[in-house]
Amino acid sequence: MKIAIGTNSKYKVHAILKALYELDFEFEYIFDKVPSEVSEQPMLAGETKLGSINRAKNILKLYPESDLGLGVEFGYEPIETRYHMVCWASIYTKEGKLFSEQSSTLELPSELVKALKDDVNIDD
Repeated sequence: MKIAIGTNSKYKVHAILKALYELDFEFEYIFDKVPSEVSEQPMLAGETKLGSINRAKNILKLYPESDLGLGVEFGYEPIETRYHMVCWASIYTKEGKLFSEQSSTLELPSELVKALKDDVNIDD
């Protein structure tokens, strides 16, 4: 199986490969930077998920010989009256099937919410 990973972040690639190796099957992989087509720092409900879907689809367009594309997007989403860090992962197959799932969320303290609203990148 050939897997195309839609990022050039060494941290994301490492985490993805670690999970794939634990599944104990043979695969080849390639990774490359592709657009998420969402804002640089997603902060709207659904935007993070859409970013992961777009990355999975875009990497498969870039490497159509692959069996599936994998996209991961990290962002911040309002849940009720608070902001949470979220991560979405999506798989898009060459047959056009889509699978997406969200990780656990982590509520941000008010100081980080203020930084986000002031457009300060808190990833640094």
